[in-house]
Amino acid sequence: MRTQEPRAHLLAALVLLAAAGAAHAQTAASPPPVQWTKVSVDLPTSDAIFPAGEGAQIANAYCLMCHSEGMVVRQPPLAKAQWLEEIGKMRKFWGAPIPAAQDEALATYLARINGPGSPAAATR
Repeated sequence: MRTQEPRAHLLAALVLLAAAGAAHAQTAASPPPVQWTKVSVDLPTSDAIFPAGEGAQIANAYCLMCHSEGMVVRQPPLAKAQWLEEIGKMRKFWGAPIPAAQDEALATYLARINGPGSPAAATR
């Protein structure tokens, strides 16, 4: 019986070692708890609207949701095709609710007020 005693101790030690390793692995694998913080942001307000013209009502209805009029007209002048790309990007990546049927009219308007040869472009 004495010859089996060291084996029993060795087996018990291996079982304890395996259990300790599994417990350590489980503890090490768990990420730290997430800490959420409430944030409040005050966005600037503006009463400015887009210059009058065909398409202004579309810009006022959809662009002013996220942008000020000044922010849009201070952008580098873009041609109509580039404004169409910007409108598509706003819809695809930022969720702008601009109806696709209004893309052409809006791009034409934006190119007229801030495109190559526009009054905004002449001041830069």
